[in-house]
Amino acid sequence: MKQLKKFALTQYCAAQVALQQLAQKRVGESNEAGMSTAEYAIGTLAAAAIAGALLAFAKSATFRDMITKLFKQAFSV
Repeated sequence: MKQLKKFALTQYCAAQVALQQLAQKRVGESNEAGMSTAEYAIGTLAAAAIAGALLAFAKSATFRDMITKLFKQAFSV
């Protein structure tokens, strides 16, 4: 019985090593490092849309009133 447990443990360890080697080999073979052109385009469009929304908000009267109120409270001490 003791020999069977030792054999099973040896086989388990061998399988673990083989799986780790296979995983490392597959990771090393990957050619997809970084973003593709389409991903850059989508990221650029998203950044431009967010910047446009922030700019529109910054030009609004609500934002101006909020900033004015903030400065008045900060300097009224």
